[in-house]
Amino acid sequence: MCCEFQFDNQDDLRKAYDVLVPESLYHSIDTYPWAPVGTLVTDKYGVCWWLRT
Repeated sequence: MCCEFQFDNQDDLRKAYDVLVPESLYHSIDTYPWAPVGTLVTDKYGVCWWLRT
């Protein structure tokens, strides 16, 4: 399962990313054709988070 959230700007995305990353099992952040900034984070409980602008 993956939860998706779309942010209006990169600063708001980065705030959420910074909260999830410290205890995450996996994380990456990059640009994609469908998202100027996107990140995939799997938190310590195994929940996948797809955050994008």
